[in-house]
Amino acid sequence: MDQYMASPPDEDRGSRLLALYWTECIIALIIVCLRVFWRLKLKSLGWDDWFMVLTMAIFLALSAIVSVLTAKGGSRHFFYLTPSEKASVTHWEWISLPFGVIPSATAKVSVAFLLLRIIGPGMTWQKWALYFSMISVTVVGAISVITIYVQCDPPRALWDHVPHAKCWDPAIQANIGIFQGSYSAFMDLFLALLPITVISKLKMKKSKKIALCILLGLGILTAISGAIRASYLPELNNRDDITCKRSLPTPPILSYYHSSPCNPFTFPSTPTKLTHLLPKGEHSTSLPGSASKPSSS
Repeated sequence: MDQYMASPPDEDRGSRLLALYWTECIIALIIVCLRVFWRLKLKSLGWDDWFMVLTMAIFLALSAIVSVLTAKGGSRHFFYLTPSEKASVTHWEWISLPFGVIPSATAKVSVAFLLLRIIGPGMTWQKWALYFSMISVTVVGAISVITIYVQCDPPRALWDHVPHAKCWDPAIQANIGIFQGSYSAFMDLFLALLPITVISKLKMKKSKKIALCILLGLGILTAISGAIRASYLPELNNRDDITCKRSLPTPPILSYYHSSPCNPFTFPSTPTKLTHLLPKGEHSTSLPGSASKPSSS
């Protein structure tokens, strides 16, 4: 009785959670569709676009899972749910987690492929740094997803009572999540700052260089958002109220773990017109070491 007297009221915050996810989803879908339309129009669809489409598809799936989770009571405080609701909600919570990790990696791979489009052959270390970023975020993301489900033997013990099941200390998975979130934010910052080393060597006016650095550096906002999100990840260690962490603002931690206000779609998609905004002759062929077409004169 004392526990319930000290507990918050039994409120369903599902409408706010769904509004957050589906508003972001619609905005992101519009941005990605415009991006693909522009690239198709210019006949320049590339790997960066396909990875962004993949990211969008996963985010759509995540929004659908969150809708199911909310309908099953996942936006209410855990201790107010019935035993069957607790099992179902916990099951869907664990299903949803990879859909929050994977887009973080695929969006960065998209950004890296975009940057590879604008660097010339002479930019050797930048090229290998981008390849490293793609491989590392994929590996870190894969490890994070795999450990979500191998922390219990059998995995069903994550959401159901299984006699004699063996599970890791929750702090282990929480620390892996913190590392993945922190590394993700660091790579956002890296991918936002790397273009400065490329654009500084372009043969163009200084004002244009500054404008392009700002345009491609919008990923810094994604890094800030990711850092804020990572700061909440220690709460994953507390599974007493898995649906609504009392120490977090509304909506619950699920929204912070998955959502970064459309940043993975908005900021990487902003500079997709970069190579077409540059005047003729100021693409990657303007970089030192780049091959250029012979003059007709």
